Amino acid sequence: LIGKLNRENHVVVSIHGRSLINKSVIQILKAHRFARQIDTVELNPADSLKMLQVLSSLELGAASVDIAALWHKFEASKSSDLESWLREEFSEVVGKKGTDTQPAQDVVLYGFGRIGRLLARILLERSS
Repeated sequence: LIGKLNRENHVVVSIHGRSLINKSVIQILKAHRFARQIDTVELNPADSLKMLQVLSSLELGAASVDIAALWHKFEASKSSDLESWLREEFSEVVGKKGTDTQPAQDVVLYGFGRIGRLLARILLERSS
């Protein structure tokens, strides 16, 4: 579901800045456990799944989604309907499936070496 959102809709899913793209099941569960360090409450994977299923049905355009922050915002709003709340939160990109607002830009790194290029990729992944 996370990969499908990323490939088809250009949506980057994360938990408190930790990207969930191309992660194993164990790594995703560890990211949910990591949320406890920031929020003092572990993020329930069932809640994340529910939110991701609704997000995939909204046909979002390019966006970066922090599901931990969204879930806590949703709980604080005292709303009962997750789909309508998410539709309101992402009103700018709902229905714009697959559209990318920024054109791709090639970057050339000289003098970085193999390790430097790997580090640059990680930094770029976290910033988007």
